[in-house]
Amino acid sequence: MPAGRQPFPPKIVRRVHQISRGIPRIINVLCDRMLLGAYSREANQIDADICRQATVEVLGEGVAPRPARRMPLRAEWIYAATGALAALLVGAIFWLVLGARQEPAAPAVVGAGSIVRESPRTAVETAAPPAPAAPAWWQLNQDHALAELLGALNISYDGAMYPCWVVSQQGLKCETQKLGTWEEFIGFNRPAVLTITTPGRHTAYVTLVGIKGSDAWVRLKDGMTQVPLAELGRLWTGEMVFVWRRPDAFKEAIGIGAKGPMVAWIAEQFATLDQQSAPLTREHFNAQLQQRVKLFQRAHNLNDDGYVGMQTLLKLNEALGVEKSLRDLEPSLVTAGG
Repeated sequence: MPAGRQPFPPKIVRRVHQISRGIPRIINVLCDRMLLGAYSREANQIDADICRQATVEVLGEGVAPRPARRMPLRAEWIYAATGALAALLVGAIFWLVLGARQEPAAPAVVGAGSIVRESPRTAVETAAPPAPAAPAWWQLNQDHALAELLGALNISYDGAMYPCWVVSQQGLKCETQKLGTWEEFIGFNRPAVLTITTPGRHTAYVTLVGIKGSDAWVRLKDGMTQVPLAELGRLWTGEMVFVWRRPDAFKEAIGIGAKGPMVAWIAEQFATLDQQSAPLTREHFNAQLQQRVKLFQRAHNLNDDGYVGMQTLLKLNEALGVEKSLRDLEPSLVTAGG
């Protein structure tokens, strides 16, 4: 099409305004279709035939334009120009929005503790993500912690049943105690599951299997870790669960004058410990057995009152080698911890 030629003669402009009723969307589509028709016919200007064919293609067959009130020529030109300007403005806004969406973000430069800037256009700033937390040395499930305790004691456990039920089938017992100090815990001298309250105020469990210096050895599924006793102590509620070989007949501490199967059991254990052929008594807790109990208690830093309670029984089992203590696990802990 030669430069300087106007493809839309005034009569076609008037016709377009009449057909579209000044609606910019229809003006755009109709003019686009007329230009396409002129191109296909190699015509330099839009004529009435091209306009009529474009009108049919855009608005359909049999569409008769609504009669419009005759306006002065100057007013018609102004109206058509306003519609075209509105169409251009809509198109400009569309391209600006599309360009903003497709513009690639400026590369982010991330450093330690830095601020990430996504692009100069949006100027979005976000704080750098926090560093990942160190692996927790506690467990939220008590059964999982007890399973680790059984593993430390070499007690077979396949995870199918409640750990303490498995223990009971082997003549052992899960015992729960409430203590106040580390000295009391060390007095029990048993690996145990401690109940703690985490910094996030959740109840959790720690499988403590050894103490070396000022550190506790904690057993986890993927290995051992050391935790300062001071840190653990701030979280510990004082509750502990440990496993021991508790005599079936033991109900409470007993002393001189008592009788029954529990007395016979105690006398037999001391006979085994002392490598004696016969126990000091068969049924009654007599003075000889009481004296032997007192000597044993003094040797193990217990209150030498002559009464046999849990603490005395724990030390007796330990002396006989039928249970593992914290000290028994220390050599393997040192190796496991590297």
